[in-house]
Amino acid sequence: MSYRLGIDIGTTYTAAAVCRDGVSTMVGLGNRSMQVPSVLYLRPNGHFDVGEPAEARGAAEPNRVAREFKRRIGDPVPILVGGAPFSAEALTAKLLRWVVEVATERQGEPPESITVAHPANWGGFKLDFLHQAFLLADLADARTCTEPEAAAITYSGRRRMGAGQRIAIYDLGGGTFDAAALCNDAGHFQLLGSPEGIEHLGGLDFDEAVFQHVLRSIGAEARELDCDDPGIVWELTRLRRDCVVAKESLSVDTEATLPVVIGSARSTVRLTRAEFEDLARPTIEQTVGMMRRVLHSADVQPQDVSAFVLVGGSSRIPLVSEVLVEAFRRPLAMDTHPKHDIALGAASFTEPGSATRTARPSFVPPSAPNDHTAVLPRIRSEEKPPPNMPGADKRGSIARTRRRMLLAGAAAVLVAGCSAAFVLWPMGHNDRASLANNVMLVPRRVGTGPSRIWSVSNDRAEPKPLTDGTHDDLLPAMSHDRKIFAYVRQLAPLASCSPQTVSPCSTLRVMNTDGSNDRALFATQQRSCPDYLRPSFSPDDKELAVQCRFGSGDVSIFLATLEGKPTRQLVRGHVGAPTFSHYGRFVAFWQGRNSRLGDTRIVKIPTAGGSIIPLTDGVSDSAPAWSPDGKFIAFSRKNPISNLDVWIYNVLTRASRQLTSDAADEQNPSWSPDGSQIAYEKGAGVYELGRVVNTHVWTINVSGGDENAHPLATPQSGVTEGTPVWTAR
Repeated sequence: MSYRLGIDIGTTYTAAAVCRDGVSTMVGLGNRSMQVPSVLYLRPNGHFDVGEPAEARGAAEPNRVAREFKRRIGDPVPILVGGAPFSAEALTAKLLRWVVEVATERQGEPPESITVAHPANWGGFKLDFLHQAFLLADLADARTCTEPEAAAITYSGRRRMGAGQRIAIYDLGGGTFDAAALCNDAGHFQLLGSPEGIEHLGGLDFDEAVFQHVLRSIGAEARELDCDDPGIVWELTRLRRDCVVAKESLSVDTEATLPVVIGSARSTVRLTRAEFEDLARPTIEQTVGMMRRVLHSADVQPQDVSAFVLVGGSSRIPLVSEVLVEAFRRPLAMDTHPKHDIALGAASFTEPGSATRTARPSFVPPSAPNDHTAVLPRIRSEEKPPPNMPGADKRGSIARTRRRMLLAGAAAVLVAGCSAAFVLWPMGHNDRASLANNVMLVPRRVGTGPSRIWSVSNDRAEPKPLTDGTHDDLLPAMSHDRKIFAYVRQLAPLASCSPQTVSPCSTLRVMNTDGSNDRALFATQQRSCPDYLRPSFSPDDKELAVQCRFGSGDVSIFLATLEGKPTRQLVRGHVGAPTFSHYGRFVAFWQGRNSRLGDTRIVKIPTAGGSIIPLTDGVSDSAPAWSPDGKFIAFSRKNPISNLDVWIYNVLTRASRQLTSDAADEQNPSWSPDGSQIAYEKGAGVYELGRVVNTHVWTINVSGGDENAHPLATPQSGVTEGTPVWTAR
């Protein structure tokens, strides 16, 4: 039975949950608790341990441990682990991949979808880096939701909420704080106003405050400690762990006693709840001020909020409830296990506008033996001020120089092993030299003759015909290894075709890119499919998504092997132009929403079968093409003045942006192999004798702007080009 997986990667803890038939349950990731520490340990053989084993091994070798890397996502300075540089995204990918593998093992099958929660105040910059982590983890199709949305879904599973009801999320976790206001919108939660967050505020800071309080209590002996002594490091690590346990015990006790054994220092430190609250109060007051700003930005008064929902392990500190009630005079809601709320909600999350609305979920109480497992304290890395800030002295300049050297070394390592973690930057506005290397397959028609597939380059080299031109050869599709391509050979007009036609309208053929081994894909498929349209290769080049058009106008999209064996139908109806996702888990295509011509949008469907998931919300979207890295989908959209433009849809943020805006029709986009450029068909789309003429192939940088668009080759009178596909030179 399929399930959805929700993941909450926290700064200090990571949790996961699964949703089956509307019931969400936690996945036990750890041996002692449901969640595990967000900690990695690099073994000498290059493999990573995760969670509790990483904590245990890292206590003796802290230089081989990575922790708190969520705070560093998007930071260009690498993180040194065991002397090797890693990006925060690469470390996040290791943790994500491990969580998915554990869930798959314990559930007996992989999840049908994965949703990863993130802070609501993360913008496009950080989300792009998070998506890079998805790609490195082989999870390109993973979805995202904000942490407040996930927490709201969990809350609604415990208490029924009416339409329009408002709640506030107060999320104080181990390393970050987030505040948000949400409104229940017919089963989905809509963020109101501007959510706020602090990335360096949470339980870790309270742990540090307690640790420093203990060191001050033992006086001068603490200042004489040799922190290069492995024994001292071990004793300090143990003391940090005891500080965490003491802090957590003060949520239920009024005082805690900490034995201190460091070097020659031998003492006992008593910490009362009142003393701890004095340490924590300034920070907690800061979070209350942020919550006030969030409500103000949402134009919501405290009395309009039905409840303040407390999320995150540090929200259990009694002072938090005391201060919130005093400030807002509203009910508070907190689960027994506030560390689980976001993972449970992420598992139940469905994208707005999808066929299945977010159900009011049910939750099965976790059966972890103990949810108060202490996390080993961190070893703080020395942070220097940026060069433009006061206090950037000579010592800071030296540190920055060392960081630049490390970054250069990291780039060499990561480009060799993790090249997918880097953005392929678009070319400059006038970089015509790079355009000279473009080669692609283009159906070209000279005069009124049949269309042939040509290998075309804009470096003025002579185009090379690949097909014989006996019939119209159209709609090429390129394999990912750039060795073979498929195309459609048109034999008769569609108007003369029907499922009962003896003679087929078209055949689907396959050929090597050097022009050899031209062959029909199907030997006996013709009568069941009168007319084929442009196919698409799977990422492993073992399957094709094939379109079969019937005389009624319906199109069937089905999968078939390169040996010509159909495997399964994905969808049939007013659909077309399939394109595989980066890892082949989904096929995107355009779908008509009703019988009105042109009312189409881009959707996707799992290749294993399942429900259709809407992506774009335009009224006339078509011809999708998934980017090589899986982050974007290029497509054609008809604008209000009736011409077509090329747009790009961001798979992660679900936002679309316009790429071209010329008055001519611009359609049928195709990505370059490195994802830096898009080729498309441009022209007036004039029909003569049932054929489109006066179109040519252009290229444009993914940065967009018509000033960055150029024809692949000089447009020639009497030559019509269309539906390009990139190949290797």
